[in-house]
Amino acid sequence: MDVAVRWLEVGESDDPRWHATRVLYAYVDPDEQRILYLGLAGRGSVLDSWLRDQHDGLLEYFREIGVPGVIVLAGYVTVEGIHLTEGLLADVESLLVRETEPPGNTALPETTRPGLRVRCSGLWPLATVTLVDHG
Repeated sequence: MDVAVRWLEVGESDDPRWHATRVLYAYVDPDEQRILYLGLAGRGSVLDSWLRDQHDGLLEYFREIGVPGVIVLAGYVTVEGIHLTEGLLADVESLLVRETEPPGNTALPETTRPGLRVRCSGLWPLATVTLVDHG
């Protein structure tokens, strides 16, 4: 199964991407262009996730490791021929977390879709743009 994720920067507080749901989101180190955390905004918005992550101390952890501020990206997921379910969105997130190992993601999840292939575009900060679940 082929899935595409287009990554776009979330701007200032009036940017409508803060209110996006059913998307992935990532916090990126602006200096090193490395992914620090990758998450899923399913029923809640990117803003809801940002506020929860602040409350849970994730942004403080980034400051502790020398990253005072982050770039927020929203990842818009598309798949042809089938409906994008929460389960599929979660499997895409799991594959990306497992393959990129962001330091803010403390657990590396298992994916449940062998053959899942995710192609990232837009502002995806890594050289590897296609990630595959080999089962």
